[in-house]
Amino acid sequence: LTVEAEESAKEKIKSILAGQVAEFNKPITEEDQLPISTEPFHTVDYFASQGIKIDLTKIPQDKLTVQLRKFTDWLKYMRKVSPSPTDLGTDPAQETKVQTIAQHSNEAKEVLTEAMAEVLEKQGQPEKAIQIYIKLSFLYPEKSAYFAAKIQQLKGI
Repeated sequence: LTVEAEESAKEKIKSILAGQVAEFNKPITEEDQLPISTEPFHTVDYFASQGIKIDLTKIPQDKLTVQLRKFTDWLKYMRKVSPSPTDLGTDPAQETKVQTIAQHSNEAKEVLTEAMAEVLEKQGQPEKAIQIYIKLSFLYPEKSAYFAAKIQQLKGI
């Protein structure tokens, strides 16, 4: 009897699994509606999502339960509060100041130093290094002879 019951159970499991596989492999058309939960359960009640159920009729007044109720009430309040507040506590003048600072921080500024020219030279970019040396010779005319020598060295003359 146990062998027959065991084989019967195996057959039931096989038929259930075969049905699930057939349902899984069934093609989906564009018209099919897929059941998608738009709101995770933990935003409604965190403790319920964790499997913790509270019987509100028999609430003991110990410290843990009081804290638990406070936390649950806080979560429910946070759910009602807009996730993206419209007023961030800044005035329009501050906003424009921040925008101008952000625009200036994103501007590409060329580094004009002898060290940068040497780095470009070591990276195998002699043309860019020569361009930096030319700009440096205009910025520092007293060192133009030095930069001219560096340019000649890079050109291989």
